[in-house]
Amino acid sequence: MVSRTMRNRADRFGSLPRHRVPPAPRSWGGWTVIELIIVSSIITLVSSIFVEHLICQSDFLWTSTTQAEMRSQAQLALDAVLGELRHTTRAAAGSPPNLVIPAPPNNTTMTFYLPIDIDGNGLIVDNVGNIEWDIGNPVQYQFVPAARQLRRVVGVNSRVLANDVNGVTFEDRNIDGAMATDEVRIRLVFQRVSPRQRVVSETATAIVKMRN
Repeated sequence: MVSRTMRNRADRFGSLPRHRVPPAPRSWGGWTVIELIIVSSIITLVSSIFVEHLICQSDFLWTSTTQAEMRSQAQLALDAVLGELRHTTRAAAGSPPNLVIPAPPNNTTMTFYLPIDIDGNGLIVDNVGNIEWDIGNPVQYQFVPAARQLRRVVGVNSRVLANDVNGVTFEDRNIDGAMATDEVRIRLVFQRVSPRQRVVSETATAIVKMRN
């Protein structure tokens, strides 16, 4: 029950103003709109960082795997080339059967000849000890830039020795005077591009000695 004194004071000063409390922002499940926006932004940021991390990890794995694959492919190609060139020659009077490498910048191909048993005696030397050469079937190693391949060509027959080849050079003493007469240098450059445009390269170089 309100006392007479308080009622008189209210009559004297008039009714006190009523202050309305502003309504709280709409909420879902106890979360305000502002809180939802902040949480959504944080989730989006964390998700972006996580996805970027996964992409980087995937690209790193691709790079490592690709580097190993190209290194293996380079070794296989070099083994095939070196295995044949050890049977070739530069000691004959001319070509054929001498190995021939064009002058730069055309030294992306070479032509050579392999021994063969011509007289049927079961040997690759004739009855006076000279090597018998298959001069009717020259062998060529060719770099094909459009296909990014190193190929072995004999007549109309062609075999791919390596893919993903970005460059090939063959060198002998006519190109590099520091090399011996019976030496040939082979340099193969392999290259691939990752899904994120990372260029991965592998260079393989070897020097082989011919038989004479």
